[in-house]
Amino acid sequence: MLAVLLAVPSLGLAQTHQLPDLTYDPQTPLALEQSPVKDFGFARLLDISYASPRGGRVTAYAVIPSGAAHPPGIVWQHWGQGDRSSLVPEALAMARRGAASILINSPANRLNTPAAKTPQEGLALWLQDAVDIRRAVDALVQRYAVPAARLAYVGHSYGATLGGLVAVGERRFRALVLMGGYASISDTVRHPKDGSPGNPQLADVYSALDAERYLGQAAPAALLLQFARYERYVTEEQANRYAQAASVPKLVRWYDCGHEFNDAESAADRENWLAEQLALAKK
Repeated sequence: MLAVLLAVPSLGLAQTHQLPDLTYDPQTPLALEQSPVKDFGFARLLDISYASPRGGRVTAYAVIPSGAAHPPGIVWQHWGQGDRSSLVPEALAMARRGAASILINSPANRLNTPAAKTPQEGLALWLQDAVDIRRAVDALVQRYAVPAARLAYVGHSYGATLGGLVAVGERRFRALVLMGGYASISDTVRHPKDGSPGNPQLADVYSALDAERYLGQAAPAALLLQFARYERYVTEEQANRYAQAASVPKLVRWYDCGHEFNDAESAADRENWLAEQLALAKK
């Protein structure tokens, strides 16, 4: 494993880009509903949903530690092939150390979400998810008594590709773990890794999502950037661009694993780094 800790001015992109519209009315009721799934003793797993500012309802799990009056909070966004259950084991591990979590389904994984028929509709689903992540922060603070100063985000693949938008669009996150994200999803659409013909029209629209446009503005939030050596999606060139673009403080680590990041080492690093950033109890 290679670890690089950077605490000097970023050498990333000097040019900044305007963030797409991620605003919403914070006074709108969350309309949060919850029902119990399982009581583990140290924490409760809840099936929750809340109103999305962009339409419909966000389906999610919440993991709430027992006996913590004001726990720190984490919002988790799964990879493209996953759903809200994908990172529940890690959320439970964080609950043992005192953190509350919300793990949301992406819009594509929710009932009654219309399939995107145009590039613009596809982009709108990504932006809706970024707004729904912001709303998950509201849910942690308003419903589960999480202090606004003790919040973190974990995004895997799809969730890490959203990382630039999330880091700059939601300033309440003090720490972000970003695993296997694309620096430029538009480049991958324009020049697919498998050599198949690209889609320039879709690429032009999706360039608004490119994480490397925004990651240089993530500070003062701390970043843990994790990359896999045996990737089937994200190229080494994309990974290096992602890391280069990010602001400091950042910790960049590579692992002998695949895109799933289901190895013990990367999981332990995520848990321990989050615990340090959120001032959680030591094991």
